Amino acid sequence: MRKKVLTSIVLGLACICAQSQEYEGTLWSLPFLSQPSDAVSLSLGACSLTGGSNAYAAFNNPAAAVFSEGVFDLAASAGIFQPGKSGAEQNLSLGVSGFVSERISIGIALQSAVGSQYPVCDGNGYVSSYFTPGQLRLGVSAAWKVFSFLSLGASGSFYSQDLSAQNALRGFALNASVHLHTSLIDADIAARNLFAGLGSKYPVPSEAVAGISKRLVFSDFSVKTMAEASYFIESSDIRTGIGIEAGWKDFARLRIGGNYGASSPLADFLSAGLGLGFRGVSADLAYVLSKAPFGNSFLITISYKLDKKWKSSKEEQ
Repeated sequence: MRKKVLTSIVLGLACICAQSQEYEGTLWSLPFLSQPSDAVSLSLGACSLTGGSNAYAAFNNPAAAVFSEGVFDLAASAGIFQPGKSGAEQNLSLGVSGFVSERISIGIALQSAVGSQYPVCDGNGYVSSYFTPGQLRLGVSAAWKVFSFLSLGASGSFYSQDLSAQNALRGFALNASVHLHTSLIDADIAARNLFAGLGSKYPVPSEAVAGISKRLVFSDFSVKTMAEASYFIESSDIRTGIGIEAGWKDFARLRIGGNYGASSPLADFLSAGLGLGFRGVSADLAYVLSKAPFGNSFLITISYKLDKKWKSSKEEQ
């Protein structure tokens, strides 16, 4: 009986701790709000502000979506964070954004994470049921191109986190961003996850983020570099991310990135990825190369972009 009770306690605590993550002194509540939702941003060192998919504008960068080359962007992602560990999470997400006018775009995104099932024991130490921890967030976004080089965006997300039958959080988080697009460089600033986790005794990943990116084109080849930094408001922790993407036409992409922030919700990791595209359809893979805590995590994203040029040529026919 003691063995059953001990096993139940250990498994339960492992699952709960996987959701309230502690790396180097900071115990986080709602860390999944900082996890990349698409393979592109994960492979670029979690640079979701400067390198994330426009389909997930509600989570990544609402302001940047209005500079998309597509009439609309649609994506679906699936993967596993921390595979092989007691806190392994199966991640699924969907996202879409598109133009409603020449200067305004809107988006919606959904992400879920399901943890490892663990036994729940009754007062006598016997397993009476099983519980599967889960997390969910649903976001909507809007962006406005104020000038040809500047846009503003905002998004709101409802989130739900169930760690046990007695430990659950429900709430709302707000994101806002500004995107500057010039021939020399792109720059972004954002506030993320504001008002999340009200009432939580642990810090939540509310953050101020700034990033820059630059794309160079050499005939059929291109190289995009990016860097961003986050300041976590409640804990004063800092994370930085860098990413490099090399591409050939619109067909192939190679990516590598790194995230530094041992006490942040994402910890330290190196990542790499590959992308293939044809006629607006893309398949992207991201893999975390580091060991703990996100080692061997991966995401796969399938996306579709309806190109503006393609639409225009069809309308002229």
